[in-house]
Amino acid sequence: MTRKEKVFWGMFVFCLAILIVASQPIFAEPRDVRVDLGADENKLRWYMVKVDELDSMPLTTVRVYYAAAAGKKQMVEALVAEAGLEEAKAQTLYFSEYDYVFNSAEKKYAIKAARHYDTGGNHLFGADVSFEELQWMDSTKGSIPSKALEAYTKL
Repeated sequence: MTRKEKVFWGMFVFCLAILIVASQPIFAEPRDVRVDLGADENKLRWYMVKVDELDSMPLTTVRVYYAAAAGKKQMVEALVAEAGLEEAKAQTLYFSEYDYVFNSAEKKYAIKAARHYDTGGNHLFGADVSFEELQWMDSTKGSIPSKALEAYTKL
């Protein structure tokens, strides 16, 4: 291989690498994270498990495990009453995930989606809200959404 050919192929590989690196934001996918957000007022433990963006706004997926019987009972009742799940199926609930989208400028958040799973990780029930139908709520200091946004900004 001549010196010219080596320079050509070296430049080709260099330009290809720059193109791949520059196109990464185009192909951005949610990132898996593991952040312990602590317990809520019901003594349920929350974790941030994914981060992403939605219309240039932070989006976090938070997970809650139903270790406290009272918290699980309340969610099981809601799944039976509002989602129409059979009692026996709802009783297998182990954890739920919520997608929080944040409007940082206004310090508000909305729940984009909710998904509920059994101990095997099998999907029990889920609901998704279109962006236009999001209901924005104030984020109070120390709340799980507030902790999720704070953790997101530190990543």
